[in-house]
Amino acid sequence: MNKPINYKELDVLNIKKMTFHNPKIDVANHSTRLLAGQGWEVTISSGDKVNEEKTKEMMETLKEINYDAFLKRQFFNNSYYGRHIGILDKSKEGKLLLNDARPQMFNQVGRVTFANQTQAVVWNVLFIDQTNYYIKTIYTTEKIQRQYFKEEEGKTQLTTNELTEKIPKEYLLPLEEVNTLGVLPVHEFLNKDINVFGSSQDYLYLSDDFSVAELPSVINQFERQRVLESITNVTRVFGNFTPAMLKKLNKEGHQMTDAMLAQFFINVPNRGEASGKMVEVQQANPQLEQYNQAIEATLKRYYQGCGYSYVTSDSDMSTNAGTLLNGKALDIETTKIKRNIAQRDNSLFIKKIGLVADILSEEDVVSFRIVENIVQSPETLISNQKLLVEMGLITKARALSNIMDISYEEAQAVVEEAKVEAREEQEYNMEQMELSDDPQSDTTQLNEADKNPVEKM
Repeated sequence: MNKPINYKELDVLNIKKMTFHNPKIDVANHSTRLLAGQGWEVTISSGDKVNEEKTKEMMETLKEINYDAFLKRQFFNNSYYGRHIGILDKSKEGKLLLNDARPQMFNQVGRVTFANQTQAVVWNVLFIDQTNYYIKTIYTTEKIQRQYFKEEEGKTQLTTNELTEKIPKEYLLPLEEVNTLGVLPVHEFLNKDINVFGSSQDYLYLSDDFSVAELPSVINQFERQRVLESITNVTRVFGNFTPAMLKKLNKEGHQMTDAMLAQFFINVPNRGEASGKMVEVQQANPQLEQYNQAIEATLKRYYQGCGYSYVTSDSDMSTNAGTLLNGKALDIETTKIKRNIAQRDNSLFIKKIGLVADILSEEDVVSFRIVENIVQSPETLISNQKLLVEMGLITKARALSNIMDISYEEAQAVVEEAKVEAREEQEYNMEQMELSDDPQSDTTQLNEADKNPVEKM
């Protein structure tokens, strides 16, 4: 049995404060997929030649520290927060470690001075016994210093006695130690290009949605309004539902429960005398589709403000490859810019990793490259995929998957459907050809003509 709506409880449900949609996460995921491309590769050059041995050793090291997962977090955080912080370290056993600064703490992360790469400040949170403790770590090329703070926004530093009492030994790192890595182990990955947008640090740290950051609140307002309307805009029956009438209805097999009465039936005493009608129905007319249209239009503006194209429906993705690809011009332009920044920053960071791992020397040059995927013109993409199919290097399904940005399974289904249609058309054409070549068919037609008196005349 449905519980009747208590309209006084609608505020308790906090519908007006609920968040139904977070397009910022969707954009960050979209940006990550585009940036990631079809993988990445690293090339090490010593002098004017590619050093195959160092390249292989560097790739193996990056695989060991799971650099691919680090890249995905980097791309996501750059879009969502405006930047990403990578930190190098070594375990007690000498194993290379790759970490990130907590995104929630980015507002407190000290900015790396790119001019000389001499110092960086990183904040982290340590959660012990239902309490947060802040760790402030100051990195230089010579040493590492740490300070521990209480929960109150990291303002009150813990004394030596408090450190011993509150922080377990396994979590208590040295307050000061020599930086044995030989490099500044902190690197900042930017979302915006300093060469394009100038030297304003505030601008460099802006997320993808900095110019349309308020639109998600508008989208959620539409969503909340749609929920409220679906709850309140329902069919109602007005009438004088006396106890005697309800009793009679129940006897006749019409179960009129209190919940039904409260949910759909509005009891109006003397209704029949006032209007001449025993019962009056007010039909619901929710305008939910209008909210859908408003949400779609706002989402499109939001994506465009972030620098990406918004595909409004799955049908667009499956029926019109040319339209879809041309509609992704914003994706292509934005991804090219961000990919250049990512390749530059990761080349610098991997150089640090190679130095710490004793693979590279200061003279070695690192080239980090993301393998292209959709970041090319639609005409070039289609032409290249067609050529690969003709050369027998990929299947039609794989080419369709790459062109239309759909899964391989979906592309296979489209190819199989096209094969069935082609086979049916071929069989039909063959039947028509057989009929036209069959002399018996012509004789039959002549005989039928002979039987027709009109034709004989």
